[in-house]
Amino acid sequence: MIKQTVILLFILITLSCNHKENDFVKTGQKKIDLHDYEGAISDFTEAIELDPNNIIAYSERARAKSYLKDHQGEIEDLKKIIEIEPNNISAYFSLASKAHFHFNSDIELPEVYLNRIIEIDPNNIKAYEYLTWMKVNIDYQETILIYSKILAIDPNNENALYGRGDQKMKLENFRGAILDYTKIIELNPKSDNGYHKRAEAKKGLYDYRAAILDLSKAIEIDPKDSGNYHFRGQLKVLLKEYQSAISDFTKAIELNPEYNFIYKDRGLAKIKLNQKESACLDFSKAGESGVSGAYDLIKDYCN
Repeated sequence: MIKQTVILLFILITLSCNHKENDFVKTGQKKIDLHDYEGAISDFTEAIELDPNNIIAYSERARAKSYLKDHQGEIEDLKKIIEIEPNNISAYFSLASKAHFHFNSDIELPEVYLNRIIEIDPNNIKAYEYLTWMKVNIDYQETILIYSKILAIDPNNENALYGRGDQKMKLENFRGAILDYTKIIELNPKSDNGYHKRAEAKKGLYDYRAAILDLSKAIEIDPKDSGNYHFRGQLKVLLKEYQSAISDFTKAIELNPEYNFIYKDRGLAKIKLNQKESACLDFSKAGESGVSGAYDLIKDYCN
């Protein structure tokens, strides 16, 4: 009977502690909502004292510390979570983010935490995406490999297709970029951006007429995008189709009058057609808006 009483008392004490611990977590969360971060930290600390393995309390305390810009304290709490639960992906993501923006000697490089997430969950697309954000302007080839891993998991991931295509463009792998942009168009035939991107890649291969066809399709999908008219006009200039190029430049200006740099392109097309007076007005308009080289063109053609 005594043994049963002791066991019952132990259960009641444990339940009471769990109740108090949960109360501290709940009040701490409410204090975060009220921007009382110091008070929240105090409550979460109470919860941790009652249960040193309380993952939620550590996580919420780390969040409160982040609001107070206590980066060191936040890192310590996140590391404690991993010590308690080594496969806690959320904590690894938080550490990766912290390392990216507030790297110091007490924290590993972001890649270390992201690679750990991938070890735990090899199909974690978010971790691969985070890696691409860090590599995108540093190592184009490695970024392509990471995007390829995402596409091995999800072959129809449009963001990865765009990302890989864009990286291939930077390496002047225009044929490879066209394959990725074509896949995007197959997945989403109404993707005007997919057609625009593919036109850029075709321009890189000097396939101007095919690029114009893609831009015409993009314009059909979104007739109000001035950038497609401007780009198509530039390609027509390369094909010496100056009058048609002028029409595209004019339409681009109508859609977006703030794009004053287009006046310079339209002026150059007009010069090719001996429309000197009108061209000089365009150069002047571009010059008034600070477009580089506009006044040099006035000097060359208008005096």
